[in-house]
Amino acid sequence: MSENPLRKRVKDHLPTVLLTLLSIVQAFSLELMWAHVTSHEDLYQLTFVVMLSWLQILATFLGVLVIWLIYASLVLRFRWVPTTSDSVFPS
Repeated sequence: MSENPLRKRVKDHLPTVLLTLLSIVQAFSLELMWAHVTSHEDLYQLTFVVMLSWLQILATFLGVLVIWLIYASLVLRFRWVPTTSDSVFPS
């Protein structure tokens, strides 16, 4: 039994589409983070609370970057059709 042509086409393009959508969400979140950093002048003082804020900003940036790298490496390595759990828990 041959595979449906539409299903095959979707399987061929889904990883690229998913990575593109993830990149759009990543760009949006990084833009929001950048707007937060540039609009709060109190982030440029030297206090303990500000240092914790910068650590949170750095952790958020690295988290976004790591998630994108994991998905990008999966798309480049495998022809993989993600499941719902992949979107909730990137591995």
